[in-house]
Amino acid sequence: MSTNLGSHGKFLNVQALRFVAAALVLLTHLKFATGYTGYLLLDGGFGAVGVDVFFVISGFVISLSASKIGSNYKLFFAHRIARVVPLFWFVSLFLVARALYSNEGLCLQRLWNTVMFLPIFDFDSLSGHYHDYGWTLSFEVWFYLIFGCGVAFFGAQRTVFMVPVFLGVTVIFIFPLYDCSWFLPSFLFNPMVLEFCSGILLFKYIDRLNKFVFIICVCALPIFTYGVFVTERLGWHIEVLADHLLSFYRLLIWGGFGLCVTLCAVYVDKIKGLRFPGFVIYLGDASYSLYLIQPFALLVARKVSLGSSVLAGVAFVFISILGGLLMYGIIERPLSSWCRSVLEKMFHVKRPVIVPLIAQ
Repeated sequence: MSTNLGSHGKFLNVQALRFVAAALVLLTHLKFATGYTGYLLLDGGFGAVGVDVFFVISGFVISLSASKIGSNYKLFFAHRIARVVPLFWFVSLFLVARALYSNEGLCLQRLWNTVMFLPIFDFDSLSGHYHDYGWTLSFEVWFYLIFGCGVAFFGAQRTVFMVPVFLGVTVIFIFPLYDCSWFLPSFLFNPMVLEFCSGILLFKYIDRLNKFVFIICVCALPIFTYGVFVTERLGWHIEVLADHLLSFYRLLIWGGFGLCVTLCAVYVDKIKGLRFPGFVIYLGDASYSLYLIQPFALLVARKVSLGSSVLAGVAFVFISILGGLLMYGIIERPLSSWCRSVLEKMFHVKRPVIVPLIAQ
């Protein structure tokens, strides 16, 4: 069966969906620039569902990447670290410097979370990161860690089965019962991690995707979309991470939305159907930079807005997208490539020859 894969073996519509997810998050943060409240499109926390879409895509893409390297867990870790960590540290360095410059002082827990990602020293609640969106990266790193360890011990094929089973059991049977002050277990086994697992299972059963499954998802998507709108408070991660019931709501409703849209994109790629325009796919490539640059775009937008809420909103969107593209081309790509090469040499691994996932 033909697939809509690019020259690098990417699912192009899935890649473009990354930008859609980033744009949803951008929409949610728009109110911080404009100051508008009470307007559904400008004050809705529903745009944070882009994070859930990111998590599902991540589970799918990581499984796809692992299928190309087999049991080479060192290569897996080298590529994942190079992809996420250097740019986050680079951006966070300026935020830490800004905190010191403004005499906020250093919070050691936030500094640890920023550098090491996993909130080991947090109690009762998440103390946060110096980058406001770092909590999502903590979930990503935890997923990489557990998936990479699975590849090391069981190989990629078994891991795509064992990771969802392990996380599913711990989330369903352990997470609701945990009632201690140490926050780490509540974070690691939060129901949102199952959104990654839904992406893994989507990859595992990709050969079973057919028109019937696609139609079901298309019909279910409006229901999930409505659910996202009426449960917009689930967009605030502080509440979700602190409340077990809200966490399961977010998994079922927002995670269901993320799975539906990702499955639709994968299916259309699989049958070589309609494709997003090339510039949207490129914006999808740059989505990580676009995501990380938003706090800086917000600061600049407020400076140049001249007191106008509308101008602040326009400036925020423009600076986020343009700044994200520039950071992707000038910093992210060369930095990730250099770090990947360094880590490959450090781990004594070589990149495999990429073979298309699905035969033409």
